[in-house]
Amino acid sequence: MKCLLALLAIVVLAPAVCLAQALADHVPGDAVLYVGWRGTDDLGSGYDQSHFKAVLDASQMRELLNQCLPKMIDHLAVNTPGQKVAGQVRDISRILVQHPLAIYFGGIDPANQPLPLKAMILCNAGKDAELLVGHINQLLEDAPVPLNVNNTGGLVTLGTVTLNPAGATLAANKDFQAVMGQLVKDPVMAIYVDGAGLNQTIENGIRMSGNKQLAQMWPQMRDGLGLPGLKHIGLASGFAGKDWLSVGLIDAPAATRTGLLAFFNAPPVSEETLKLIPASATVASAGMCDLGAGYKAIRNLVEQMAPPQINAQIDDAIEQANQATGMNLETDLVDAFGPEWAVYIDPATMGNGFLGVTVINRPRNAAALEGSLSKLELFANNLIKENVREPKLTLGARQETVEGTNLHFWALPFVSPVWTMKNGVWYAGAYPQTVVAAAKGNGGKSLLDNPAYQEARRRLNAPAKVNAVTFLDLPKLTPDGYQGLLMLSQIYVGLGDLFGLQSPAMVFPPLDKLAAETGPVCSVSWTDEAGFHVKSIEPYPGSSVIANSAMFGPAGTIGMAEGPLMISILLPSLNRSREMANRVKSASNERQIGQAILLYSNENKGAYPPDLGTLIKTEDITAEVFVAPEANVTVPANLPPDAAAAWVNKNSSYVYIGAGMKQGVEPGTIVLYEKPEIHGDGSNVLYGDGSVRFVQAKMLQLRLGLQKQGN
Repeated sequence: MKCLLALLAIVVLAPAVCLAQALADHVPGDAVLYVGWRGTDDLGSGYDQSHFKAVLDASQMRELLNQCLPKMIDHLAVNTPGQKVAGQVRDISRILVQHPLAIYFGGIDPANQPLPLKAMILCNAGKDAELLVGHINQLLEDAPVPLNVNNTGGLVTLGTVTLNPAGATLAANKDFQAVMGQLVKDPVMAIYVDGAGLNQTIENGIRMSGNKQLAQMWPQMRDGLGLPGLKHIGLASGFAGKDWLSVGLIDAPAATRTGLLAFFNAPPVSEETLKLIPASATVASAGMCDLGAGYKAIRNLVEQMAPPQINAQIDDAIEQANQATGMNLETDLVDAFGPEWAVYIDPATMGNGFLGVTVINRPRNAAALEGSLSKLELFANNLIKENVREPKLTLGARQETVEGTNLHFWALPFVSPVWTMKNGVWYAGAYPQTVVAAAKGNGGKSLLDNPAYQEARRRLNAPAKVNAVTFLDLPKLTPDGYQGLLMLSQIYVGLGDLFGLQSPAMVFPPLDKLAAETGPVCSVSWTDEAGFHVKSIEPYPGSSVIANSAMFGPAGTIGMAEGPLMISILLPSLNRSREMANRVKSASNERQIGQAILLYSNENKGAYPPDLGTLIKTEDITAEVFVAPEANVTVPANLPPDAAAAWVNKNSSYVYIGAGMKQGVEPGTIVLYEKPEIHGDGSNVLYGDGSVRFVQAKMLQLRLGLQKQGN
């Protein structure tokens, strides 16, 4: 009762923002990592009016996820060593996804034995708690280390540690409150990382490993990565109006940013760069990426971490490259690029396909960059001439002026990579047409004038000046991406139908209903004195998949699914082939056992051994022979004969019924057979004449019954 009152007090007194984080009022307060999930049974008050719910209501996606997908998993796992585990994981996952869930990692504690990792999964399973505990216990039957499973009033915990009801909770942690209070107020999912705890965990792990060299290098690695300046990381996602909002924070105060964390000190991207993106662009991204600063930071980090001889080899390689190209690649090329970049796809130029992409950079020194790239082209052309021996093959960079734009391009099959410098701006693309159009300018109308972009930025409520921005005009991309989306989904649901699993007829809603619930996707990031912030908004989770489908087209969509599709098609055949190979191996095991029984009987006046373990002690046969390939059982190493015999009698894959038999039994007498669960549809059987045959399950039971009756 006291524990219950303590928990109630925490719930009542904890700030409201913390109550929104799933089970944070139960997670230990020393969490290095926390992941919270609200559960599909209650996605929050914003769900009812969301685009996401409208899309689900207009589709049969729920039927696919709740009914068809589990059946498909069962079908693919059948007759595999992991069939039992797959079923248990499926049943456990179904409960975990439905209910509030939290994952806790508290670092490394050598005193926490047998596992020094402090970790726990918490699920407020309610009425499903007992069922969940039962599934977990079944899964853990063969676990190599003991894990704690508890059910306290419907709260199920699984981990290397147990809850302390009187201990401090994460919800009461002031740092947690401060970080999560800046994110989504009513999140569906949330992630929190404690930077100091992360540093300590790594140090404890290195100390426990006993690696002295790594221990010596770690301070330099830590400082090079800037980890001492990392205070916390937070990320949360949930519903905002009808949309799906994600907000992230890397808590790293400006005064403490060193090493790679110093990259967050980048200035905001300028309006001049954003104005280079046409208003008609359906895909656009702009941000800060200083190649020169990045090269120096990585080089400094390698110098600190790598042995002197490795750094010397790197320096020699760089010097050789500089001499070969006739320039200093770092100062003349890498440093010549500016820190501001933009990438976009404009359907007015090349449609919505990814091959219409245009890349833009505002160089620090346009003339120097143009000269360096021209030198690099000359070096490449000379290198090709020296190494290509086919006289009829011409390959190399060319130049041609088109509509006043000097193009540097490679005429290759399928694509023609190209770049140009125009009015102090560097443009690059897959085809000359895109670069020529980009270099002409956008007629005065830019991304900043796009009403959809303006509305998305307003919804984000982010600062006007940002380090990076990405925009997808999803309403315009959806018609082009819809076919690919349907094709991708049908690959999998259609596959289920081919194997007798009736899938829903219409997983996704019709285009008009989907389009009605579609809006622009936009994300921005910025840096202030407190740290690095990121915000993104989209109509519903995963909606950007439609944009990918629009860019890559139906053929590209099929290409993305080709690997999983082929695996899905071939898996049943592969399983069947593996099943047949395992049957052959198991039959071979039984023949060896039959020969050992014959040898034993020759030495014991024709009597068969009393059990299989006796063969281990008397005949030249190993314990591995008594394990079927599909039994998923490993024989312990270095067992003495008596222990090996006992192990075989307990764990053999074969049922021995020959005790009391003697040489000369009827040829059709069953002496030994595989346990029925090994294959499911039948078993290999060893007969009195030493032969082995595969017998269907029903026929085996019939013959065993008749043999028991003496027939």
